[in-house]
Amino acid sequence: MKIISAEERLKQQTGTKLAIFGSWGVGKTSLLKTLDEPTLCLDFEAGLLAVQDRNGDSISVRTWENARDIACLIGGANPASKNVYSQEATFG
Repeated sequence: MKIISAEERLKQQTGTKLAIFGSWGVGKTSLLKTLDEPTLCLDFEAGLLAVQDRNGDSISVRTWENARDIACLIGGANPASKNVYSQEATFG
């Protein structure tokens, strides 16, 4: 295990990871239009009609394997395991 100094940590480029949940029709998808930063939309429900003119990237997630791989990309693969959530199994 490596100790990361404050100086090293502050030099790292970071970003915000955000998930928005709510009932249908409350504007979760439309919220994408209000974001100025580059934003990747994970489309789990084939519901991007409201933002089809949005200038931004999206990933259509239709299988469990796709969802699992995205979870590992966002949260990081489990370095202590060789199971389906490991770096080797997921991206290998």
